[in-house]
Amino acid sequence: MKKFFMTLTFMLLSIQPLFAQSKLDGRIGMGLGWSYLNGLGDITLKVVNDDAVIERGSILDSPKLIINKFGINDRLAIEPTIFIFYHHGEKNDKDFNKDGSISQDDKRNNNIILINFNPIVSYALFQKERVNFYLKGGLSFMYLKNDLTRYEKGIEEPVMKTNSDGIIMGIPAGIGIEWWVLEQMSFDITTMMTLFSIYNLNSKDKELVTETNNYITRDDGSMSGINFAFGNYSASFSIIFWY
Repeated sequence: MKKFFMTLTFMLLSIQPLFAQSKLDGRIGMGLGWSYLNGLGDITLKVVNDDAVIERGSILDSPKLIINKFGINDRLAIEPTIFIFYHHGEKNDKDFNKDGSISQDDKRNNNIILINFNPIVSYALFQKERVNFYLKGGLSFMYLKNDLTRYEKGIEEPVMKTNSDGIIMGIPAGIGIEWWVLEQMSFDITTMMTLFSIYNLNSKDKELVTETNNYITRDDGSMSGINFAFGNYSASFSIIFWY
């Protein structure tokens, strides 16, 4: 009899995921995720050969997405997410003469910081056993900063400094699928598209004219505008633990 109950208990624990329910009402979920970003207006981050530059591209790296869910009822949830990206890159640029000697030996340092906060509302349009299919929409607030310095061999001070930063605010919308593998754990896949954004970007270039830390400003400007850019999208995969 004892063996029978032990076997029954093991069977119930084994099939527990089959009875996991996609319940939202009054629950709180927290987790981490991976993100893919593409086309943030005219600015996106790309890491090439450990050298981060601002250009069109994407990010797909270790989990940097923090996701929270607050269930309002069985179908509605508030879903604030925070994406944090930091990269420090160094790259040596060398030019060679025909005889193989080095004609130029430069080094570039690049620091990029990106913080993206998205307060999103999710509505479960379809629910079936352990799966929810969501319609999602909300707001997006992004801060981006990029500092690039270039050094030349034999000169202690950087010969060129480029500093840029910007704020982008947008209205994203998209869809998501959540699969509840356990009563306390779910997998979430979401794709969002920015329908509308407002941006303000600033950039300043400085060049060293003497070796005594004397710089002149080559370019100092800012750019603001409104962007209706379908195709600027993001996708994420998250693991969420529910309480």
